[in-house]
Amino acid sequence: MMGFYGQGLGMLYREGNLVFKSRQEGGQNILLHCERDAIGEVVIPSGVSKIEAGAFQDCKAVTSIRFPESVTEIEDRAFAGSGIMSLNLPRLERIKFRLCAGCKALKSVRVQEGLIAIDSSAFEQCEVLESLGVNADTEGLELPIGFEELGESAFRSCFNLKIAKLPQTVTAINYAAFCYSGLKIIYYPQNAIVGYHAFNQCKNLHQVVLPQVPMQSMGL
Repeated sequence: MMGFYGQGLGMLYREGNLVFKSRQEGGQNILLHCERDAIGEVVIPSGVSKIEAGAFQDCKAVTSIRFPESVTEIEDRAFAGSGIMSLNLPRLERIKFRLCAGCKALKSVRVQEGLIAIDSSAFEQCEVLESLGVNADTEGLELPIGFEELGESAFRSCFNLKIAKLPQTVTAINYAAFCYSGLKIIYYPQNAIVGYHAFNQCKNLHQVVLPQVPMQSMGL
């Protein structure tokens, strides 16, 4: 491990193909960058709390990433355009802008309880994405209870995504969230505000499952 100090930056150091920054105040370690020639699985060492924007962007030969429990924040575009095939994310409140956009080999994503939002284009053009959920055997998209908002184009052009089970806590499905996706069935939240083109060109969508509403709330 080699390190050097940059004025006001803390210590920068490298481990293999990964470049980190260690902040002197608070002792936080931040993953800044992965070299583009990295291959196969990348293991992020314990103690890293944050992954910077674009850290693995366009790392075409990186197929999986292993996270320590210490990671609590992953910035925009961190894995966009990379070669990852599956992703087991740490506990996050938000999946940020274009986090995995254009990951052509990404088939499955596991998330943790406590996720409340998926930002714009987070999984746009993940063309073979089949599952995203808390459980390893999740079929399709199954978001945890407490989840609130799907950003614009969040799952646009996810051709292999067939089912979306959205909890009743969802309040917003924004513009083009599932546009051009392969959705066949959606479990629809009762109080969600739906943006323009949210399901545009979902040509296979044939079943919308509505929540059971007590008769008195329907005025009957």
